[in-house]
Amino acid sequence: MGIIKGGIYGGVIVYVWMIISYTVLPWHHSTMQSFSSERHMSNVVTENCKTDGIYVMPHSAENEGKAPFVFMSVRLKGHEMGTATFIISLITQVIGAAFISYLLSRTAALMYAAKVIFVIFAGFVAWLLGMFPSWNWIGFPASYVFVSLADFIIGWFLAGLVMAKVVRTHS
Repeated sequence: MGIIKGGIYGGVIVYVWMIISYTVLPWHHSTMQSFSSERHMSNVVTENCKTDGIYVMPHSAENEGKAPFVFMSVRLKGHEMGTATFIISLITQVIGAAFISYLLSRTAALMYAAKVIFVIFAGFVAWLLGMFPSWNWIGFPASYVFVSLADFIIGWFLAGLVMAKVVRTHS
């Protein structure tokens, strides 16, 4: 039962933190640039992208270093963050917190603070494996990557405060 509680409580806490981080705090927006003419860019994308998907430029090795590097996700009909987006995000966080709760339940002899650190570390590993390769391979700016790191650390710290209380460990 503690694993389920840890998954639900931890997932909801991280979900709420992420909503606050993206909608109230300015730090995510400060790491993203805007185009000087969104209308012009919209026309360029619509004319050159025939289907939704990931687009990369330059697309061939022979043009590397000769043109700007672009990596973008294209949805030709736009993207509205509707109810489904929020529900999927919440479910994802709950599942992640349940996995972390399971791992936490398998630790023994950890004091409360060590359990919280364990949860933070698990969140850090998720960030490291999920976001850091985007910095390395795709060239995501360090500011964007490290704001994401701060999000994971803060979110999983807050979740860890509760998960460390509700998840029972086994000897």
